[in-house]
Amino acid sequence: MTMMQRILFAWLASALVPGLILSLYLILMSGMTDYDWSNLIIVTIAISLIIFVVASLHILILGLPVFYRLEERGILNIWTASLSGLLIAGTPAFIFTIFSETLSWWSIGGSIIFGYGLMGPFGLIGGISAWAAWRYTTPKEMATETVP
Repeated sequence: MTMMQRILFAWLASALVPGLILSLYLILMSGMTDYDWSNLIIVTIAISLIIFVVASLHILILGLPVFYRLEERGILNIWTASLSGLLIAGTPAFIFTIFSETLSWWSIGGSIIFGYGLMGPFGLIGGISAWAAWRYTTPKEMATETVP
């Protein structure tokens, strides 16, 4: 696999997996009893597309430079990928909620919870899936890192 194919595969994995997981969560929380499956499929596709676009913007603007720096320094592993994914997803959400409200200690706490507690786990999932796609598409002659 060429380097560009590996980058595209990691990008697709980190952009698609969080949307599919959120869709699965919403499907499970809806109860699935006596529910119209056609509406469920439309909602799943719509949610996945919206999250794919937002995640792609995060990846292109913030994720690729961080991913490149971690790989360049040789410290790219599952822990650094998941932590950087959490920060990449949580920090913009935190900043947008800080600037959308009047500042008080309560609004700052709510912004932290929204940014890192609600949006952060999607970045964590995206970081882990990008790391897995990057790690397991490495050519055999380049694979020197052991899986932690």
